Amino acid sequence: MRHKMIRFYLLGIVLNCMCANLTYSVNVRDGSGNVRIDESLYIGTNSTVCISGNVFFPESQQFINNGSLFFFNENDAEITLPTGNLGDGTFSFAGNGNYFLDISGEDVHLGSLLLETWGNVHLSGNLYIINELVLNSGLLVVDDNSSFNMINPSVDAIQFNNSVLGNSYIDGKLNRRIEEESIYYFPVGDENGFHPLYLSNVGSNDLISVKFDGGIPSEMDPAGSLVSQMGWEVQSEERLRNDFIVGVSMIKDQVKLSGSYGLVYSIGTSGSGAQTDWGVIETNDFYLESLSRKQPGLFALIQQEEIELPNFFLPGVSSIPQFRIPDRENYSGVQLRVYNRNGNTVFTSNDYREEFNTNEYPSGTYYYELILEENNTARTIYNFIEIRHGKN
Repeated sequence: MRHKMIRFYLLGIVLNCMCANLTYSVNVRDGSGNVRIDESLYIGTNSTVCISGNVFFPESQQFINNGSLFFFNENDAEITLPTGNLGDGTFSFAGNGNYFLDISGEDVHLGSLLLETWGNVHLSGNLYIINELVLNSGLLVVDDNSSFNMINPSVDAIQFNNSVLGNSYIDGKLNRRIEEESIYYFPVGDENGFHPLYLSNVGSNDLISVKFDGGIPSEMDPAGSLVSQMGWEVQSEERLRNDFIVGVSMIKDQVKLSGSYGLVYSIGTSGSGAQTDWGVIETNDFYLESLSRKQPGLFALIQQEEIELPNFFLPGVSSIPQFRIPDRENYSGVQLRVYNRNGNTVFTSNDYREEFNTNEYPSGTYYYELILEENNTARTIYNFIEIRHGKN
């Protein structure tokens, strides 16, 4: 089939069409240059239509895109789509302007969505993606009463820059269909920055919703110590029956956070019964991953207060041979277990009161497990001490 380039000039609006299998009827209804599709529009496979300006697709006309529909605007533009399945093709947004994407009816199903705009795409309505979402630049802003849904369960269905410098993501709630035992990333954030999250080893197939915002209840943070007072809301179609390993990003202002952090979480979205989990690990990139399985609910980062613990003793030379805990009175409980290099327990206490005296142990390296209890949370520290007996 021969391809030909068709170029239309409609009151300043330019449509560039590389047509292989395309039927269309375009009519300009007003003097502002708005494009209104008054008859059925079909974009065939391997065909591309490029449109600038505001575009309105009436509910009364059939619209199918099995090729590529490319919107390019230097200024803000309004795009109104009809209800229904609009084909397997790609809808691309580019240029410097913001787009206001309005779903005129109930739900719209698109093949793929591509963002490479220096502005943002604001979604009003319920949008379902059949194939893939590609986030190259720009934000997809989902209104509070709207929904963005990825119904393709492939782990590669959403492509984005998964790095500290990621600048294209979803500001709002992302609903994603997932399958058990796989790893799924959720590129979410807010107007202030990128804050992705991932779930792995999910217990069962599910529809998971993830949103990052500043609406974390005060019950999650009575001491006001959460990072940025913000966090993630994770909801499940399976409600509380599903569980998973969760990884939350350690990013603020496009910089990886430094220091030690824990994970505050609550089952459900009320924030009641929140717990702090210090049993987490920092991955090789910029995520903090839980070691234990979690259920849907609220998640937030909390910075771990640094504690200066002694790790070198010279009994008979140093004046303080005891292993002391700074501000011991601030903890409701302290447990200590000390092991020699062979892994044998040489000291244990479930209510440690600084009884471990290095004068009583031979020179060598010892390893310890220290559990600090405070405000119904427990923090575990693993470290070592070195004992070297000197001469008086």
